[in-house]
Amino acid sequence: MGKPNKGNGARATFRNFLKSIVWPVTPLTLITVIALVIAAWEWIIYFVDKPSEALVVAVTTALTVVTLTLYLVDRLFIRILSYRKLVLGEVLVGIMAFLFISFQNRTLDINFQTDKDFIVILFDSNEKSLSDFQRRGIFSKELKVYNTHIVHLDSSLASINNLRIMEPAQWDAFSRHKGRIEIDGQSIQYILSSDNRTNPYLHRNPQPYIDSLLNLVIQEQQPVGEKD
Repeated sequence: MGKPNKGNGARATFRNFLKSIVWPVTPLTLITVIALVIAAWEWIIYFVDKPSEALVVAVTTALTVVTLTLYLVDRLFIRILSYRKLVLGEVLVGIMAFLFISFQNRTLDINFQTDKDFIVILFDSNEKSLSDFQRRGIFSKELKVYNTHIVHLDSSLASINNLRIMEPAQWDAFSRHKGRIEIDGQSIQYILSSDNRTNPYLHRNPQPYIDSLLNLVIQEQQPVGEKD
């Protein structure tokens, strides 16, 4: 009788172990592979080209560790649950997680497209409220502003934390300021953004330039007969 080949037995055991790691394939298997590839790529970029990307590498690595932990749980569940139930459960959890993250990161965007070198949002009217924004994605909304640099919004929108101002795409860099301006005896909240190309030294002494822009805004809000 021939003696059992221990080498073949060890190789078979190792193959079975590798097979158990990736088979059967579940949605989390694919997510884990993608996470590992992205993490490896970020580490390569970090060491070869961009040491400044340390924060990105740290976040990517942390997310990959979380994904691997979930994958270990996935491999345990595959032993006690049917494949169909596990896949269905992962799909449902994935959908719920996606909806939750999308809801938490929802934004209210004001997208400007203008040739002017500054834009102003005045929270002084009931003309444009939340209902005037168009849906973008699942939970986010957007207001597109064309050919004007001054927008009047409902005063209640000034307190919304997820309000985002999208400056014109041609602005390479810009400065943004918030405050209050008095128009016709009424104190109004405003957000002002200006193209840094028009005043590259704005960061040194911004207030005079901001005041001049706000004065222009006040003049533009006056009736034609009352303008200087």
